[in-house]
Amino acid sequence: MAKKKIKLVAFDLGYTLVYNTREENYIAYLEEKKLDIPLDEIHQAFHYSDKIFMRYYLGVLGRPPQYFLPWYLGIINHKLKQDFDLIEQTAFFINRTDMTSYWKCFPWTKDVLVELKENGYMVALLSNWDHSCRSLLEGLGIYDEFDYILVSSEVGIQKPDERIFHMLIEESGLEPEEILYVGDNYYDDVVGSRKAGIDTILINRFGRIGIEEINDCQVVESTKELLAILEDVNSDTKITN
Repeated sequence: MAKKKIKLVAFDLGYTLVYNTREENYIAYLEEKKLDIPLDEIHQAFHYSDKIFMRYYLGVLGRPPQYFLPWYLGIINHKLKQDFDLIEQTAFFINRTDMTSYWKCFPWTKDVLVELKENGYMVALLSNWDHSCRSLLEGLGIYDEFDYILVSSEVGIQKPDERIFHMLIEESGLEPEEILYVGDNYYDDVVGSRKAGIDTILINRFGRIGIEEINDCQVVESTKELLAILEDVNSDTKITN
């Protein structure tokens, strides 16, 4: 059977298209304690904690912060060889978090979305997110870049449940092999999309750090690499069985 070309690229949201200011809060807390840790080490510690939660505690990161933040910060502190009062540190984080400015686009996100559209691809968002998703996209200036938007809180289904991916297939009218999904959580994004027959690219900002156990999918450091990958995939005329 001839290999079908990718026509639609669907994205996860958090740490695929957007990031948040959590490291700034951690640095502010360190400053109160008169401590200084290199920024790259802090970024990697947060990344490491993310991957621990993704691997072992499915869905927890999507809950309100009071349900997981002390636990999450404890992993970061341990990674950075720090010992803090977690009740105090959690309160500090929550008090400093302004949700109106907490999430930001990666500097290249809008350019990637626009470039994909200009090159003839449809673009979708498929995310585990609360009811703030659409207003967040509007505030970040990227809402209009999406042809389809599927949000777990709106449809009542969360990744890795393949039904949310099947909803995208049905809405777009495409075959699964004509869709590429891009996300940063192997256990939600790759596992879920594969159940629906959709290929996935995994975003991991620090090479293999935090995903050492994963060896069965393509990994890139950012969405900036997507267009070159798509051009290569869609120019491939091999016949697959």
